[in-house]
Amino acid sequence: MNKKPKRNISDFFGGSVPKKPCQEPMGSSTEPKFGNCDKQSFVKSNLSTATPSKSQPLNGDLSQSLPERTLPKEENTQRTTEKNSEKKRKREFKGHWKETYPWLEHDASNDVMYCMVCRKYPKLADITSPLYRGTGGTGKYRLETLKSHNGSANHLKCVNRSQMDQGKADEPLPKLFKAAFSKRDQETEARLHNLFSTAVYIASENLAFSKFKGLCDLQEKNGLDFGSQYKNNKACRDFVENIAVVEKERSQEEIENARLLCVLADGSTDKSITEQESVYARCTGSNGRPSTHFADLVPVTSADAPGVTAAIQKGLQTLSIDETVLKKLAYCDFDRPSVIMGKKSGVAKQLQDIAQHPVCIIHCVAHNLELAVLDAIKQTPYLAIFEETVKAVFKFYFYSPKRRREVNEIAAILDQDHVYYSGLQKTRWVASQFRAINALERHFLTTITHLQHKSQTKGDDGAKVKGIL
Repeated sequence: MNKKPKRNISDFFGGSVPKKPCQEPMGSSTEPKFGNCDKQSFVKSNLSTATPSKSQPLNGDLSQSLPERTLPKEENTQRTTEKNSEKKRKREFKGHWKETYPWLEHDASNDVMYCMVCRKYPKLADITSPLYRGTGGTGKYRLETLKSHNGSANHLKCVNRSQMDQGKADEPLPKLFKAAFSKRDQETEARLHNLFSTAVYIASENLAFSKFKGLCDLQEKNGLDFGSQYKNNKACRDFVENIAVVEKERSQEEIENARLLCVLADGSTDKSITEQESVYARCTGSNGRPSTHFADLVPVTSADAPGVTAAIQKGLQTLSIDETVLKKLAYCDFDRPSVIMGKKSGVAKQLQDIAQHPVCIIHCVAHNLELAVLDAIKQTPYLAIFEETVKAVFKFYFYSPKRRREVNEIAAILDQDHVYYSGLQKTRWVASQFRAINALERHFLTTITHLQHKSQTKGDDGAKVKGIL
């Protein structure tokens, strides 16, 4: 491997180092001449400027290395001023934005802008959107925010709903037909009918939308024609949403044209122990036939009369039943709690005040018989003991797979039916009591045989059975 030759100081000066004293060059000589300074002092004084860098050539030609370009002082000052002005620029609301975005509204008092269409339909809108909550002020008015909101899916749903309410849009089903099929012949309508019927079944049975494709494939094997499109969960969701809109509008129209109106409500509690109010509306049409429409299942903020009344009113607003429509209110059907049926400040009394005329208040007929039976049991001590015995038999077998297996083994030996006991329900008490007594009567021989055998054993099971017997 060849070693690089060592360079000396003469390489930086075109191969020659001046040796004469320093003086002005004379004649046409190209070599510089020096005066009262020797070679060593000249090298030291010029070493800092003669040292080559990585960007400079090493062939002695120093003219090829260019100095860095520096901006003039005036131009540099101008650029710094422009950057500072951009930072300090305050973004304000522009009035001409309303021409491009008709849904835009500006609240000058609170210094915010918002989408009035999304606020009109909160159930369809994205309540976390900045233009739903209101944005602006302190330099936050940005055109990019309007462009992003204008193309969002939730905003487009609100705009479409607003156009439907104003009569400027097609009906949901015809609009879907036009978007899906340009030429609707009999074969296409038949396919669409099959798709909608399947979507109705999915919604009515509370099945997942992912089951839609499987049901379509199954029906195709049975001879129905579904085509090759719209057999997916997204299409099923679109079908169900459009069907719900049409049915809701039909219910609103029927209630608006009805002569009489009834409000039905009942409290319930879901698995998360959240108290809710089921709200229904019943009306009579021009033919005199009653029809019942489900309004909404509304969470109750407080279980007192004002809280329940507010929940019922919120549920009725789903069917566009406001105070004007409530003037046709003829009667209300509730359960018996004093919160509902209170004569001074109950829910029924508050609805009468809204209707501004007397309203017939009817207690739920399904509860009357059960309440009468419960009142009779309180007067008969033996019935209370009988109820506790039936509950004890149910708990003894229901919470123990081992005991159920033993009693069924005895039933097989005695050639009896399979033993099963159901508990006593609090909601439909009379019906559940009837089923429990029938089961105990039907499996009496098997149950008594197993309980007598268990009573002779030691432990907790023996003590419990002796208490039952």
